[in-house]
Amino acid sequence: MVFSIVLLLCPSEITIGASFKELLGRRGQESVKVGDYFVKVRGCHLTLHDLLHIEISSLERIQIGKNQVSGIHGINLPIFHDFPIQQEYDGNLDEARVALHEFLNLTSIFSMLKAIGWMIWLMSKGTNPLAVLFRHVRVMKSHKYFMTLVENRTLCNKINFSLLRD
Repeated sequence: MVFSIVLLLCPSEITIGASFKELLGRRGQESVKVGDYFVKVRGCHLTLHDLLHIEISSLERIQIGKNQVSGIHGINLPIFHDFPIQQEYDGNLDEARVALHEFLNLTSIFSMLKAIGWMIWLMSKGTNPLAVLFRHVRVMKSHKYFMTLVENRTLCNKINFSLLRD
């Protein structure tokens, strides 16, 4: 009974205390800094989670269910788009891809549990999460320039960002 209730919720709807998340290794809410400066994109502070969305959007889209998921085209936020957009698909698909990407690149107990939660959610929607994971890894491996960006944790030049003093 409890398992079926968990399947109805997407992982972003499950509330867990911030201090417990941090104990498990959550880093997504950390602001991105370059030296002593916080990074702002289109007037919004850039968090590590936002940076993961931007990194994924520089990759090829992958199929999740019936949709080609980019990492940002299901989410209508000013940090990702110059103007309001019509969402192409459910934004939770972007979050699921980000969770898998985070687990692969910033591995912690928290990112592992988050990825498992999103994989269970994908299964509840009739999508094979292992196929999604393999598609994402294949796209990452085929994009060698992107891997250099990930290793160096640098931003893509196509995004305008400003620096603010701490």
